[in-house]
Amino acid sequence: MIEFIFGSYGSGKTREIFSRIERDFKENKKSFLIIPDQEAVQFERQSLELLGTRAQLSLEILSFSRLYNRVCREYGGLSYSYVTKPMRSLLMWKTLRELEPLLVEFKTHASDSGMTDLMLTMINEFKASGINPAHLELASKKLPEDSALRTRLYDLALIYACFDNFVSEKYSDSADDLSKLSDVLEKHNFFAGANVYIDSFTSFTSVQHRIIESIFKQADNVN
Repeated sequence: MIEFIFGSYGSGKTREIFSRIERDFKENKKSFLIIPDQEAVQFERQSLELLGTRAQLSLEILSFSRLYNRVCREYGGLSYSYVTKPMRSLLMWKTLRELEPLLVEFKTHASDSGMTDLMLTMINEFKASGINPAHLELASKKLPEDSALRTRLYDLALIYACFDNFVSEKYSDSADDLSKLSDVLEKHNFFAGANVYIDSFTSFTSVQHRIIESIFKQADNVN
């Protein structure tokens, strides 16, 4: 069952969630509380204050990134060789230099100092939205041949694919974690038999929506 808890700020939504988690504990029911990364410490403190230490035996408080780690520990696939921020910048710089002769819309800007950061930001947004190079290439082919957007999307697909290839030679990219998590959850019923509570988010990315869809399918109840 999927249930939404509505209320204005300070009306007691989170306290209601903890009340339901306490009931789960008393009924020996496994429960997961999924919250934003920046809220983790606050919720763990609240959990101890409201539920005590024994309830932690049946409750796991996770952000989406921590959920990826948790699921990988269950089914395998956890990476220990993440590419660092400086190395990401260096690999993007290498990507732009090597692709410069092949680019059209971005050819004249490939050597600009700000282009590396711009492309990294764009790729992060693509990954958060579940967009891969093949999606960009397919979208470009649907546009008129004389369209600037068509060539721009093709350039972006080329840059994205080449950058990912350079990264994958030695590293994993943490920006791919949630997409990997979504793929794992489509194969394994990690939340089977559990109640799941999702709290304190103001919005979700496309990949997070896919993860939530898997939670809806697997969990006994989602709040």
